[in-house]
Amino acid sequence: MAKPFLYQLFETTRAKLKLPLGVEEYDALLQLIDQGGVIETVEDLRFACEVLWIKKVVHLEAFRALFQSQQESQLAIVLELLTQQAKQELAAEEEGKSPSEIEPVDEPHQPTEEDITAEKPTEAAQESPEELVKQDEQVQEEDAEVILSLEESEEGVALREDKNISQSILSHPYILSDAYHPINRRDMRQSWRFLRQQAPVHFTSAIDLQQTIRDFAKEGFLGEVHYQRHFEDQVKLLLLVDYKGSMVAFHSLSSQLIHTATYDQKRGHTQTYFFHDVPKTYLFFNKARTKAIRKEKLLQKLSTKHTRVLIFSDAGAARGRVDLSRIDDTWDFLDELRPMVRQIAWLNPVPRSRWVNTTAAEISEITPMFETSANGFRAAIRHLRGKSA
Repeated sequence: MAKPFLYQLFETTRAKLKLPLGVEEYDALLQLIDQGGVIETVEDLRFACEVLWIKKVVHLEAFRALFQSQQESQLAIVLELLTQQAKQELAAEEEGKSPSEIEPVDEPHQPTEEDITAEKPTEAAQESPEELVKQDEQVQEEDAEVILSLEESEEGVALREDKNISQSILSHPYILSDAYHPINRRDMRQSWRFLRQQAPVHFTSAIDLQQTIRDFAKEGFLGEVHYQRHFEDQVKLLLLVDYKGSMVAFHSLSSQLIHTATYDQKRGHTQTYFFHDVPKTYLFFNKARTKAIRKEKLLQKLSTKHTRVLIFSDAGAARGRVDLSRIDDTWDFLDELRPMVRQIAWLNPVPRSRWVNTTAAEISEITPMFETSANGFRAAIRHLRGKSA
């Protein structure tokens, strides 16, 4: 039960502090404990977690408060179990035994109900460790299907050790990361920066000293005072995101696309709408598709000079077949969209090698389509800017 408890501490730290921690940081702590003689007290464990997990000073106090909220008695028990296990493994290696031949470490003795009652007769009786273990086993039996489907190793599944823990580790059995995406968040942010068209909108009250001094040096007297101009991004980005159906596997990638375009770049002229397979009568404001706008009304709001449209959809490539009705509906939608906007680009999360003999191959003939990779995304941005991809 020791390592699942440490995993819960790791997962809680990652979730509440929103730290970019991965399995490497968790394994580093286990390796440090297995060395023996390095981590012997709860304070040593806290210091090791700070060194391995906390990269910025601003998160230090928050982690210490989170660590302090854990029951120190449990931390001490876990630490003692891991230390004894490491010593037995070292002893077994010296004797030539394999780790599987090592006898399991008995948990240290904890006060029983009779001991607590004898020492503090006025306090309510507490549950014994054996009863807590039975309760945990009952909870595990209730979730047997989940555990059996997820348990791969001792470190792979974190079981709930105490009923008082607010968030069960079973609710987050995996370490979620976007490292598997074909394009990472950093490359997306950098590519979005090229989709800008700064233009002066109006003069501000701030004096343009350089231009004023330049004219003064040229004319020999102070004439006209120049004021600084206020620049704004003229590009209006319209994101059309295919959601549900065959796009379920790419929901995380679409969320990253929307977040980097809207929030990371602070683009005030970005609009996002959702659809399923093909935009038809309505486009939706939310993923649940409960609030919508009619397609004709949306098209009237677009600008032929400033609006760029990026469609994020597999275009039927994930289904591996050709859907003639989807091709016709997509063709009709694009015919309506083209006269209303400046540029259109299609971003496909399915690799280009899987477009062959699918609906995506046919749609790519009528509109520029790019795969969702670092190079493909940059090419899509170049096309939206009106440059050769």
